Amino acid sequence: MTWMHRVRRRALWIVVGVGVTALGVIAMSTIPVWPVLGVAVATLAIALGSITRSVSPNTCLGCGHNLAGTPAGEHGRICPTCGSLNERLVGDLTAESDRA
Repeated sequence: MTWMHRVRRRALWIVVGVGVTALGVIAMSTIPVWPVLGVAVATLAIALGSITRSVSPNTCLGCGHNLAGTPAGEHGRICPTCGSLNERLVGDLTAESDRA
């Protein structure tokens, strides 16, 4: 299982957990629905933001290694740790064309 799969799985379980918790609070209490949903959405925004902070164009999608110093070829960057090929993102292409 790659690093990106683990990040996606963690995000999925956070969404499921917060959703089930919100439904449980709504069903078991007399608290109105809108404040509970507001807190659930805010919790999701903070939690998913902290998870995806580590994902950048210089991160290997296979193992999470920093690829900032590795050269980018025609098809992407090869991770020196796990050997996976990381495709170049559109943001990488526009950033490199601005530098040239």
